Amino acid sequence: PRETLQGIHRVLRSEGWFALSVPNPSSWEPSLFGRHWRGYDVPRHLQHFTPRRLRSLLAEEGFEIETVIHQPSFLFWTGSLGSWLRVRFPKWSLGETLMGAYENNPPLACYLALGPLARLNALSRQSGRLTIVTRRK
Repeated sequence: PRETLQGIHRVLRSEGWFALSVPNPSSWEPSLFGRHWRGYDVPRHLQHFTPRRLRSLLAEEGFEIETVIHQPSFLFWTGSLGSWLRVRFPKWSLGETLMGAYENNPPLACYLALGPLARLNALSRQSGRLTIVTRRK
């Protein structure tokens, strides 16, 4: 990650903007779902960063953080629960259904039922996904 950030910093113009979105392992979600938490998402995410560590790493590589957005998303919830159900109750179809909703496009009912909870989760800065907008110093 450090070398990647150095390369991004090198090609950005002075005061150029850079945004990244990553799972937030310091949210409550990994504690609840354990190894089934979809934010781990190996092999796409080989390393995980707390907001504090990510802020530090970005500052060390010459980026100034403009904003940290806690995304109001419930997709990790449905995918994580689906993963757990698939392992715990392999004959049930609910786990597979939830995994499909996570991996594809969730039905409107999910947005209506879980959207407000996801928004509250984000407002409390406990979202499982972060977007960080930075600028080159």
